[in-house]
Amino acid sequence: MMLLYSNLTGPQRNDKEGPINEYDRAAGLCDWIQESDLGGSGWGLEGIVRMNAGFELIWCNFSSPSLRLIDHINVTAPLLPQEARNGITRGSAIITAEEPFMTPMGSITPLPLPTTLLNQRTAPAYPPNPYEWRKHREQEPYLNSQAYEWLRSATWHYGHSGSNSGESRVKLLTCGFMTFYDPTFEHLSQAKTKIERERLNLTELGTINLSSSDTDQDHILKSLSRRRRYHTLTSMPATEAAAFRAKAKRVLTNLNSPQTLHHSSSSSSPQPHCTGTDWYALTTTIVTRYSAPLLELSHLLSTPPNTNSSTSALILRTILHALLTPFFSYPSPSPSSSPPSSNPWSLDGQLAQETLSRCTFHYTRLHHSHPLNPEESLLRSSVEDVMRAICSTAISIFFPIERHFSTSASSPSSSQIRIWANQLRLLRAWLGWQDLDLDVQCEENCGVGQLCYVPMWPLQLPLRHGHGQYGVTGEEGEEGGKKGGERGVGKQEKRGREACR
Repeated sequence: MMLLYSNLTGPQRNDKEGPINEYDRAAGLCDWIQESDLGGSGWGLEGIVRMNAGFELIWCNFSSPSLRLIDHINVTAPLLPQEARNGITRGSAIITAEEPFMTPMGSITPLPLPTTLLNQRTAPAYPPNPYEWRKHREQEPYLNSQAYEWLRSATWHYGHSGSNSGESRVKLLTCGFMTFYDPTFEHLSQAKTKIERERLNLTELGTINLSSSDTDQDHILKSLSRRRRYHTLTSMPATEAAAFRAKAKRVLTNLNSPQTLHHSSSSSSPQPHCTGTDWYALTTTIVTRYSAPLLELSHLLSTPPNTNSSTSALILRTILHALLTPFFSYPSPSPSSSPPSSNPWSLDGQLAQETLSRCTFHYTRLHHSHPLNPEESLLRSSVEDVMRAICSTAISIFFPIERHFSTSASSPSSSQIRIWANQLRLLRAWLGWQDLDLDVQCEENCGVGQLCYVPMWPLQLPLRHGHGQYGVTGEEGEEGGKKGGERGVGKQEKRGREACR
């Protein structure tokens, strides 16, 4: 909507074309590709992959030579007889047993007919609307199960543990990633910041006060970690929407270039092409590397073991040492005859600053040796912001503990441990990784006939189909998700009952 119409409502709706103008938007995207000289029949961009609760492909021209006709079959099931309108079944029909369909062992099943190019010379100017099933609702044999089966196919490519590796059929060129979080969209960013300050009671600097009760703290931190669920584009002006559209055209033009994956720092191109960095793999590495230790540290500081403070400090030291080992060097011990030097474990000292620098730029240091396009530059700075937050928090806890073990300094006090615990909780809430602590999954294991799904369009709204045995029913839960979907995912049952809790 925003890319095509610079708003979230689109043009005036035509009820005959469906409540959300799916075909208008699909045709509009394809028209924009053609008008922007980004692709056409057999070259450049020929389609769009759209993500909602599943992944969908919008293909622009079915007469393209890029397609091969595999088969052409009629999948429309015959309507049930008129008696079905009154709930009458085919009770008089007698189904007799037949010989099972089996292929002899060792035999070879022949291939179907050879594939061909589509024999139509031109694609239709506008695709026909889907079959109007509402006219024969009671006679459609599979109407009651279509929503559930669509949902089942959508979850095939989620990629959570125990399932598969995600939507692997689409290969991403991450150097072209664009985001509405780009700070160049100043009006949208300011509007979002204002709303968050009011809703989360943040200070002018964006900090949060945790001096309230434990119950209030939990609610504040939970809201902070899930703040992105409330972000919309309703405050984006038409000028910034037009800027996003122009950015998209520039990025896609660059990605169409044959030099995209062969960037050289000596290139004379006004816009550097891709470095070849897989930013998705890099960010996944960071989340995988740090999410579990941060959760462990937070749990340890919030519920310290029933031991003395030195033992607690030893456990903290072990975990933090593993996190920071690649980034700091132990100071050389001073000779016994030398006067005591300044505290090497000071958070304002050179060792702390050098450690923070190595840790912050660990994944992006080489990316500062050559120019990046605007999209990769934003990705680099985002990675560095996340690493800086993680590293500075880890150093602020590790260095005082290391001082305790390397000198005669006293053990951390209970008040100091509470301060560290709040630091960890704030960091994890700011990162928003709580939903990833146990990967993307439902809190309960789904039973037979149930699916665990991500509550996003079109499933963030209550589902009220419920027609017959396979009707999908749901109930909207907290923050637009489904009940039972505490970690951003929900469950749907197949047998006309409400979403599992």
